[in-house]
Amino acid sequence: MTTAPRPGFLGILMLDTRFPRPPGDIGNPATFAPLGIDVVYRTVRGASPQRIVQQGDPALLEPFVAAAAELAAQGARMLSTSCGFLALWQAHLAQALAPVPVLSSSLLACARLARPGIVTIDAQALGAPTLLAAGVPAGTPVQGVAPGCEFQRRILGNETTLDLALARDDVV
Repeated sequence: MTTAPRPGFLGILMLDTRFPRPPGDIGNPATFAPLGIDVVYRTVRGASPQRIVQQGDPALLEPFVAAAAELAAQGARMLSTSCGFLALWQAHLAQALAPVPVLSSSLLACARLARPGIVTIDAQALGAPTLLAAGVPAGTPVQGVAPGCEFQRRILGNETTLDLALARDDVV
C-alpha cells in the first residue's frame, strides 16, 4: 500500500536519467530533508538529457505538462524541474499549471541579478530562445564546460557513474 503525499509539497519534474544525483542536486531527496521540505518526484519517461539539452524536442512538452498536472492534482504547492534547459517551456508550463507556481530553471534568477553569469553543460545548446524565455538579460556571459569532460560526457550520455571530484573540477 502506498500513501498519498501530504498536500503542500514541492513537485519536481525529472528527466529520465540514470546518472548519480549527489547531495545538493535537485534530484536527490537528501538535498531537501534538512530543510524540512517534502518533495515528490515525477520522471517524464523518454526525456533524456540529449532530447532536452541537445535537441530541445518539442514532443516532450506535453508529457511534462501532464506530469506536472498530476503533481498539482496531488497537492503540490510549487513545481520545479531537474534541468535548466526546460526554461524554454517556462511560459507554457506556468500558464498550463496556474495557479500552482512553476520555476522551471535556475536561469529564471538571472533577471533579478545585477551581473549574472551562466555556467552550463553545453553553451552551444543553450541558445537565445531558452535565454529569452528565462528572462536572462542580453549580454549575459555564458560559458560551457569543456566538451567531452567527465561532467558533460556522463550527464549527456546518461551514464550510470560519475566521478564527483572530476565533475566538480570540470564545473568550478
